[in-house]
Amino acid sequence: MCNKFIQLNNKYPMQTKVSIKNILIPVIILTLVLITNPSFSPKAYSTGTWTQTSWVGGSGQTSWSDATKYNTTGGDGVFVSSNAGQITMRIYASHAIGQQDLTTVTANQGGSVGANTMSFATSVSRGGSMYVSADGKIFLADTSNHRVLIWNSIPTSNNVSADVVIGQASFTVVSANRGGSVADNTLNYPTGVYSDGTKLYITDTGNNRVLIYDTIPTSDGASANWVVGQPNMTSSTANNGGRGANTLNLKMGIGTPYWGSVYVTGGKLFISDSANHRVLIYDTVPTSNGVSANWVIGQLNMTSGTANQGGTAGAGTLSKPADVSSDGTKLFIVDNANNRVLIYNTIPTTQAEADAGANVVIGQPDMASSTGNNGGIGANTLVVPYSIYFNGTKLYISDYGNNRVLVYNSVPTENNASADETLGQANFTSDLSTLGSGPDVFVIPDSYAYVFLQPRGFFQNSSFRLILTQNRIKVHSLTTAHSSTLTSSIYDSGVPYTIWGPLSYTATLPTNTSVSFEVSTTGGASWQTVSNYTQQTFGPSQTVQYRATLSNTDGISTPILQDVSVAYQVFEGVTPGSGASSTSSGQASSSSSSSSSTPTPLASPEPTADAGTPSPAPTPSPSLTASPEATLTPSPAQSAQVSPVPSTTPASLFTKNLYFGLTDREVRILQQSLNNIGFKISTGWGSPGYETEFFGPKTYQSVLTFQKTYNIPQTGYFGPLSRAKMNELIK
Repeated sequence: MCNKFIQLNNKYPMQTKVSIKNILIPVIILTLVLITNPSFSPKAYSTGTWTQTSWVGGSGQTSWSDATKYNTTGGDGVFVSSNAGQITMRIYASHAIGQQDLTTVTANQGGSVGANTMSFATSVSRGGSMYVSADGKIFLADTSNHRVLIWNSIPTSNNVSADVVIGQASFTVVSANRGGSVADNTLNYPTGVYSDGTKLYITDTGNNRVLIYDTIPTSDGASANWVVGQPNMTSSTANNGGRGANTLNLKMGIGTPYWGSVYVTGGKLFISDSANHRVLIYDTVPTSNGVSANWVIGQLNMTSGTANQGGTAGAGTLSKPADVSSDGTKLFIVDNANNRVLIYNTIPTTQAEADAGANVVIGQPDMASSTGNNGGIGANTLVVPYSIYFNGTKLYISDYGNNRVLVYNSVPTENNASADETLGQANFTSDLSTLGSGPDVFVIPDSYAYVFLQPRGFFQNSSFRLILTQNRIKVHSLTTAHSSTLTSSIYDSGVPYTIWGPLSYTATLPTNTSVSFEVSTTGGASWQTVSNYTQQTFGPSQTVQYRATLSNTDGISTPILQDVSVAYQVFEGVTPGSGASSTSSGQASSSSSSSSSTPTPLASPEPTADAGTPSPAPTPSPSLTASPEATLTPSPAQSAQVSPVPSTTPASLFTKNLYFGLTDREVRILQQSLNNIGFKISTGWGSPGYETEFFGPKTYQSVLTFQKTYNIPQTGYFGPLSRAKMNELIK
């Protein structure tokens, strides 16, 4: 009898009154010594954390060879970057212009040229350019088809035909200069196009000229009004008559890329004269042929034309400038071969201002550097940038060689600024076209609907985002929300009675994005929403599984999920709902603590001041009906020795925060208080007369009910608000 009694108190110490009838005095003395020994605590659990920081394999994780398996509940699916170990949304474009669907990219759709086809070079050379006017007209330099196409509005479905063709007599014919000599209605590899809303400007690169149309053409095969870079409409020689202020050289040589772009702002005309390694500025838009430029950037005079002025990169030099643009005050130049973008804080109005050089460089640490991805690919590097776009607030750079678009939330004012966002890649350090093999590899051609392979142009308004890539324009609707869900593998603790939670995660959440989670302890048969990431628990069960939903409201942005962790506590020797001890000997495979370690609370402290009724209140744990308190009911022999007596309201007040898993003297006082004021633990340890110092699942449930009754956030954590209310009630 004595041995049984000692064993009982060693595992489940309790403060109780002992009847001395038929019990020897030495036994009483020994019992009292055991009760007051503070080292007594139940061997209740070990703790650990299941963490996933990569979704491409490893212990407790699942590696899929088929990327579509990530898409478990519809939407576009998720993308797992093997070189970054991160999850992002796989956001498909809404539809494509120039192709029948979002999965094909062949030139002229693999057939004959038409009003709904386009063709660009696939090598790293300039081909294809796009401009979208304020009224929604799309102007496309369809380079290899020797034409410019016009859509009068942004299409809302795949494969929509253009409304007007320039450079050809009709949509179904294709040849340089219409198969004949250069003229005012022909084109030869056009690479740049721009409209100020009234006039149309085309960089007719193969003819080394820029054509100006005084009105935007509304019929096929229209003729230009003026030519820049040539003395007349029938000439096409590079630097005709010798390099000067009135000549252009837009082709680097036989078998080399075609370049050249055009832009107009404030009545000024800007031309990137690429093979002359310069940008020409015209103070007014020409209204006659062969007009000379007023100022030159990149060269010291109008007759020079070597890359970087025959030396190395500097603030005032250029090497194959690919694009030019402006916000009306600043001037932006895409200095392609120097792997950078130059910013002039003011548009030069004198040659001295032009010679002074740029004020800011993007893509390089300083004005003297020119290496692609200088220091390694990152948020501040570029490789052969192709074009630039400013929407009035943000600056977008088509980083052609890195297969991405870099987004700056404002125009940089210092050298080497990092972008705020990358489009087309999971992060700033990945270039998905260069990976080895697997579901997250994108090889030429760009046959996926969510990849920006070699981006050539960009546009965005309040309704649409357009990206010009290989032989198509991808259109994203900004009014359609997207979501993608990943279901994790099932993690097994090896012990039937495991309490899971809280779940925590690390993610980057750009504007208009979110991440949410659900947890299943039933092998996926049912799911519970995670509403509190610091306190919520799940189970008991032997297994856990989560699913993460990545969402956006703008149709284009994506959150980046870096890792997910699920904490757990394993109660060994307890079988959920059985009323008997478990014989399971399984151990958690993650880190665990011994029975003597200080428990980690499953709940974070509640607010220190009452904020009123929570809205919504933190979701309490699911029903925890089985616990060491509930299943370890005293045997008849033990009951004969330890006679329960009615609890009385404790005189002492609560001074500590109490939580699930804790062993402490005040837990016994808490159980007595709950039992006396109407939140009774019905049976087993913790019930009236059998209060213990251990804060287990039944105590947790009783605290939740207490908190709900007194309008305290339902956390199960007995913190400042709960202590204050309980102290008020028991005074």
